[in-house]
Amino acid sequence: MKKCRVVAVAVILLSLSSFGQSRDTRLLLDSAKIYLVNQLYARTDNSLERILHADPDNAEAAYLLLASAQTKILDYESYEMDADYFVEKAKATLDVLSKSLPGRRGRDSLACLFYIGNIEGGISIIEAKVGNWPAAVKSGASSIGAFKRVIKTTPDYYPAYLGLGIFNYYISQNLKWLPFFEDKRDEGLEQVRLSTKAEFPYSYVAKNSLCWILLERNEYRSADSIAGSVLAELPANTIFIRLKARIALFRKDLPSAAAWARKLVAISEKRVPANWSDLFSGYQILISTSDELGRKNECLALCRKALAKNVPEPYLRIPYVKKHLRYIADIQRKYAN
Repeated sequence: MKKCRVVAVAVILLSLSSFGQSRDTRLLLDSAKIYLVNQLYARTDNSLERILHADPDNAEAAYLLLASAQTKILDYESYEMDADYFVEKAKATLDVLSKSLPGRRGRDSLACLFYIGNIEGGISIIEAKVGNWPAAVKSGASSIGAFKRVIKTTPDYYPAYLGLGIFNYYISQNLKWLPFFEDKRDEGLEQVRLSTKAEFPYSYVAKNSLCWILLERNEYRSADSIAGSVLAELPANTIFIRLKARIALFRKDLPSAAAWARKLVAISEKRVPANWSDLFSGYQILISTSDELGRKNECLALCRKALAKNVPEPYLRIPYVKKHLRYIADIQRKYAN
């Protein structure tokens, strides 16, 4: 899979099955979704667990609890650390929902099928991230089948188009050497665009994915506009702060890149646990801007500050953490000599 971070692909947050739910359940679901878009995972889980304690058969709460776990993995980039646990939990949730699907009717049935498609898609994303392509393709194909069934029934079911778009844009180009796969990036891009029409808060998920695709295609202005529109509503969301910082760096707007990177560093350090991938991403951008401007002393000071961080051992295995630390160490050597 491409290195672009499709952070929240798995988080399908639309209130699809509120019919028949109690007022307390709807309020808890709404709270969970608000917590989730604000990256408050413990609070998200607490709200959902309260629902499931009272109503173990609530499909939306069961799905969202799993989506919260995956979103955190994608946010922190802890694939190597948490992939096995997530896949096991996802398959258990999938089994429960699949068994309950035949007994559901109407909108409730459609929502359940949608959750099943996203769980399969979530497994596919995580398996691809750790290089298990046979499992990724198998789960991805199952998710596509579910999404197509949803869209066949309700063509304007916009959230379902994101799963199709991500599969067509990313998975197809990695497997186009196979005789039954072809490059479907253009089709995938349009499906992701279509998914941004979904209502709150699912539209944020789609916009995040669209931004990273646009960055890969060097369409910086469009990506920047989308990220900015989300940050106007969620100013502390590091997923989109990271995007703004990267976009500014790619566009050679060094003052803006540094400003967004400083904000990313400040927020990442305060999160519990700290988001080390975001933290060092912020430092890497700050150091890169100083390096571009030839500010030797500033570069060295930033490098020393970043390399002095006491990173817990498991997080040192995160690919982006290793990559950014390697870059920072190289820059320090460059100016130390």
